[in-house]
Amino acid sequence: MTTVEEEKALAARYALERIPSDARIVGLGSGSTVEAFVRELKRSDLSKRLRFVPSSSQIEEAALQAGLELVDIDHVETVDITVDGADEIDPNLNLLKGGGGALTREKVLAVNSDVYVIIADHRKLVRSLCSNHALPVEVLRYGRTHVARLIAEAVNGIPELRLTRFGIPFTTDNGNYVLDVTMPEPLEDPEATLTQLKLIPGVVEVGLFVGLADEAYVAEGGEVRVISS
Repeated sequence: MTTVEEEKALAARYALERIPSDARIVGLGSGSTVEAFVRELKRSDLSKRLRFVPSSSQIEEAALQAGLELVDIDHVETVDITVDGADEIDPNLNLLKGGGGALTREKVLAVNSDVYVIIADHRKLVRSLCSNHALPVEVLRYGRTHVARLIAEAVNGIPELRLTRFGIPFTTDNGNYVLDVTMPEPLEDPEATLTQLKLIPGVVEVGLFVGLADEAYVAEGGEVRVISS
């Protein structure tokens, strides 16, 4: 039986083999599956001709340890392809993201990439988003209790301030907080929920990636399933 870690590595290798031959700038999402992608890059000759845009301090550190050449997103005109992970993937290729807290930078990278690809193990496939995870919402520190109240009123969810293992508020790379919103039921219309939350002052970004992904490479057992938009 294939383990989850083996599935992550399989999806990572599959994505690596499909990097366009003319690509020069590759975006790196965040999370453990993207770390698996970085490990595969380290073993590949592709790492010598490509430059990489990281989406978080976590993946930046992993990429530097792998010897990858990094570039700031503001120093490139476009990102040829970004490889990212997801917490949940629905049948329409909408994503729930933000478990690692990098949702805002990941979304900036996604919308500025010519191709946006997701790699995942089979556990990430769901019928509807928010089936297994709370919805991450990055918010300003200022007035966050009031923002939480407005979020609860807007979507009938229960926001909870994300804490570190030391019991202090988790802070994103942008210096903001994250509210994990437990929804009353899985989302039937993630785009509507996204729109509702983005209208709330103090909300920086929402961990719903609707209509952004071009493909997902999902490993299960010894095979990779390709889901296209």
